[in-house]
Amino acid sequence: MIRRAVLEEIAYQPRQDPARDWYFDETFRQSEDIECWMRIALTTRWAFEGVAGLLTQYRISTGGLSAATDKQLAAWERMVEKLTPLNPAFFEVKTPVARAYQLRYLCRRGISDMDANRAYTLSKE
Repeated sequence: MIRRAVLEEIAYQPRQDPARDWYFDETFRQSEDIECWMRIALTTRWAFEGVAGLLTQYRISTGGLSAATDKQLAAWERMVEKLTPLNPAFFEVKTPVARAYQLRYLCRRGISDMDANRAYTLSKE
């Protein structure tokens, strides 16, 4: 859950659509949620807090967006590139470990999709 005030604080109007506020960067097909959370963390004083318990269920399908691991990695890297100017020191320290976690997740997707070649390629990144 995100408070409306948080979204209002990060709202922006991109050149391609100045008629309405954007909260998520809709130019991303993947990583748009992470990009939004990172902008909140890097540009506001709002704090994130965990909520105990299972609140959602994540469904994975072979035809879903997250199945395209190459596009997912490219979107994640584009998100990092876009946000690095907000706090270069943060990204210099955190990006290597975050990228390792991202690659581990994508390798697991390759394995669960029975795509051993893709999993192997990602493991060598």
